[in-house]
Amino acid sequence: MGQSYLYLLSLEFRHSYFKDGMFKKLHCSFDSETQHLIKNLGLIIKPYPGGVHFLTQDPELLFSSPESKSLRIFLECNDPLYINYSSLPEYSPTHTVLYFNNLNPVQNTDNSTFLLHAEKNVGKKNVFRISGGKIVFKTYKEGGRYHFEDSLGNDISNLLEIKQIGSDWHLLSGQYNGAIHIMANGEESERIYANPKPVWRKPLAIVELYLPTLYKNFKQEEKLEYLLNFHTVKTKWKYIIVSPLYKDLKSPTILNGKKTTVFESLPKKDNDEKGYHTFQSIDELPLLEYSEDYFSLVSVDHSGAIIKALPRASPEQLVYDDDKKTMYSHIFI
Repeated sequence: MGQSYLYLLSLEFRHSYFKDGMFKKLHCSFDSETQHLIKNLGLIIKPYPGGVHFLTQDPELLFSSPESKSLRIFLECNDPLYINYSSLPEYSPTHTVLYFNNLNPVQNTDNSTFLLHAEKNVGKKNVFRISGGKIVFKTYKEGGRYHFEDSLGNDISNLLEIKQIGSDWHLLSGQYNGAIHIMANGEESERIYANPKPVWRKPLAIVELYLPTLYKNFKQEEKLEYLLNFHTVKTKWKYIIVSPLYKDLKSPTILNGKKTTVFESLPKKDNDEKGYHTFQSIDELPLLEYSEDYFSLVSVDHSGAIIKALPRASPEQLVYDDDKKTMYSHIFI
């Protein structure tokens, strides 16, 4: 007879940019230690577009696992534009990683799923700087009281060293592999993820599922679902009318589907946009793969006749202002 499996949980990735709300661009991989653990626990992994299912032969094996044992899941994105349409404050594809665990899951508003982040959406609290064994200790102050904790709250100060190298203070983590929470005078001052491997393909995110907590959540819920909610970027949309067909329009405007004015006309600048009409959204608008709302170039001189249906902003055309505080979507017509 074939072995039978029980549904253990789903880990699902959602993103408000996409029409169906699913972040299907993410896919999972596992390090060798996690692969070995999956085999020993008799788990079956079933990926699907936008998530992964976990099946188990015997959930009691999770309960008997040490507190520190975890499944470490690496999430990679096969769409290079994710950084443009995802709202990820303080995230850098080169120097940081997103980190999540299931130690304090937050019950979602539907009461049947659990978020693996404290806020409604993935945010800056999930951003960890990456260390390959040595990293600048940004918040270090001489005379400060520091200690270091792992995600379970265990003191790991004996595994780390603070050392001055040149003019900077560094945190040396040696062979330690995992999340480091730097505590300064009782408060968290920095979050670091240490990976001592000399060659490492850094993922977008790391999800750590601690087994005893997973078992506890499994026993409490008939159907256990962990969620990651990614939110789309909002930008100031700027329509730049460069086609000669529309250069001589008198007092054109842009209306949305409700015939509401949501764009303002900017003064013409001969040395900038060559005197063409330019419109900028009054408020920031979300980048979306699809929306039922639409915008039209309208002629005021011709009783509001629609001259052209306008395309939506694309994540491929983003421009920051000089102070890096406002992001613009340029749309050339």
